[in-house]
Order: sequence, then structure tokens, then C-alpha cells
Amino acid sequence: MSESTRYAVLGLVARQPIHGYALVEQIRRWPLERGLVPTASSVYKALRRLARERMIEPLEAAPESRAERSGRTTYGATATGRERFEAWLRRPATTYEDLCLRIGAARRQDLPLLIAVLDDAERACAERLRRPPLPEVEAMAVYGASWPAISAVLLGTVEAADAAGRARLLRDLRVTLEALHLLGSLPAR
Repeated sequence: MSESTRYAVLGLVARQPIHGYALVEQIRRWPLERGLVPTASSVYKALRRLARERMIEPLEAAPESRAERSGRTTYGATATGRERFEAWLRRPATTYEDLCLRIGAARRQDLPLLIAVLDDAERACAERLRRPPLPEVEAMAVYGASWPAISAVLLGTVEAADAAGRARLLRDLRVTLEALHLLGSLPAR
């Protein structure tokens, strides 16, 4: 289970009290690529760990409630859990999976925070693209540069192309979230 999965689960519990099966079903409906969707076992592991860390807690079921009849435990977020979730949202996303799970777990009130995080990430990608041009690999080989030095240049070129793509993706996500925030059209969950 990744840290992103754990915090996405925490975010969904912070949004509204919920039980594990409903969490799994909700996450399965997210439009994520197959490898990015947390598995049912990772969701349940996240719930157990979050409960041990006292970021979520089991709630008493109402008598004759559906959850009680099914033997399912409904969880709610603690104040500490909500604070930790918001702190996670403020940190820069470390992977594409992390970014997707943050967007999926965010609440309506988290939009300004997500927009700021995307804006910072977009700026960081753009800054990487402004680096001075890298020397030609052929010229390095002619002058006897070591293979590790040549490899670093090649990987830097790939990273620059990747950064340009990431910058475009981040910009598109930020613009969409800004439009949703300004229009107030994000559906309630």
C-alpha cells in the first residue's frame, strides 16, 4: 500500500463516514488507469493502519442500520486525521499516481489548495525546462567524457521532454480545477 493510497482513503473518510466496501466501490469508479487504482486489499490495509494511527475511528452504528446488519464497520475521520489529510494535500505530489489520488480524494473546499499545488508543480516543471541547453552527446564522446557523464546528459534530455509533458498536464488540470472552482460546478459527493 502506498502513502498516496493511505491518504486518499483518509480523504474519503474525512469527506463522510463510510465503510470499507463502499470505499472500494467508490475508488473503482474513479477514471484512473488500471495500474493506478488501489486494490481492495490496499484499501483495507489503509483503513487498519489509519485506525492504529488514530486518524480514523470506528463510529457507533445506528440501531438496525444497514452497516450493523452487514457486520461492516463505518469509519469517521478524527481531527488529527483531517489535519494530516490537509497537510498531505499541501505537499507537492511525488508521482502521477499521487496526483491522481489527491484529486480523487479532494473535497470541494480543497480545490483552492489543489490549484495552488498544481500551480507550484507546473512552475517547477517549467523551471527545469529553462535550464541551459545540454552539450551534445557526440561532442562529449569525442572529448573522452565518461559513460556516466554521457548517461546523465541522455537522461537529462529525456527528463526535459518528460517535464514538458508534465507541465502541460499540470496546466490543463489546474485550469480545469480553477474553472470548476469559479463556476462552483463541482458536484457534491
